[in-house]
Amino acid sequence: MALYPDNETLLSLDGMIELELMEYEKARECFIKLLHRDSKEPLMRPLMQNNIAYTNVLLGGDELLKEADEFSQAAMTAMSWMPAVRGTRGTVLVAMGRIEEALPMLHDAMMKAVSPSHKASNACIISIAEARRGNLELARNYLEEARKLQPKCSLLSRAETVLREATFPTT
Repeated sequence: MALYPDNETLLSLDGMIELELMEYEKARECFIKLLHRDSKEPLMRPLMQNNIAYTNVLLGGDELLKEADEFSQAAMTAMSWMPAVRGTRGTVLVAMGRIEEALPMLHDAMMKAVSPSHKASNACIISIAEARRGNLELARNYLEEARKLQPKCSLLSRAETVLREATFPTT
C-alpha cells in the first residue's frame, strides 16, 4: 500500500483484511474509496456495493441497513451468479427480518462458496436466522458446522450471542 496507494486490487484486499480483523469502519472506508473511483473494471462498482452492504450490516444501524438494502439489490442485479453477492443479500435480508426470503440465498451461497471461510460465514448467518425463527437445534447445527469449517470465523461470536439470547431470553 505504501508503494501503490491507488492500486484497486490492493485497496480491495486491504478492505477484506480489515473485515477479517473486525475493523468494520476501516473496511467500509476502503470500499467507499473504490466505489467512488472511475474504475476500468466493469464489475468494480457492484462488487464494492456488495462489500459495503455486508460491512454495513456488521456495523448496524438503520441508515446503514437502508443503504445495505439498496447496495445489495444493485449488486444482485449486476452479479447474482456470484455466491458472495447472494450471501450478502441473504445477510441483509436477515438483518431486515426477512428470514424466509433470506434462507434460500444463504443456503445457495454456502453450497457454492469455494472457501471454507465464506461457507462458515454463511453458516453463521443461517444459524442466526434459524435462532430468530425459533429453530434452536438447527441453529446449533449450523453454528457447529461454521466452527468446523473455520474455527476463527469472525461471525461465530455473533451467532453464539443470538443463539444464547434465543435459548435464554431475558424478560
